[in-house]
Amino acid sequence: MPIPSTALDLGTIEPVDLLDFYVAISQGQAEGDILQPGEDVASYTLALPLEASAAGLTIVEKETENGKYATRLADRTLAFWLNVNPSQQKSTAFDGQGVTLPIELTITTTNTPPRIKQRTLKIRVTNK
Repeated sequence: MPIPSTALDLGTIEPVDLLDFYVAISQGQAEGDILQPGEDVASYTLALPLEASAAGLTIVEKETENGKYATRLADRTLAFWLNVNPSQQKSTAFDGQGVTLPIELTITTTNTPPRIKQRTLKIRVTNK
């Protein structure tokens, strides 16, 4: 799947990183706003397209002794954690410029009837 030029750029990580990311869910009447005035987020999903999963990118959802890496939405900001599967962290795909991978965010609004909006996020994974 080609990554659209409008994809929100999350930056760059190394394959061994385990990092948190934050995406603001915009509200207003501008063309790029996800929510219209008076709407809120009813539900959301984060999904990895096939090429991101095949490269080992993972949306982390696990409990550990040090706390919980949970995807959560608060004050119209979505927080989530990303890493690369340890078995794929040494992949040569991450050498040089690395690889840019997509993440799909789908939001269902509280509008009646609900609006469903999908946005593509992107992350570059490279050995620095």
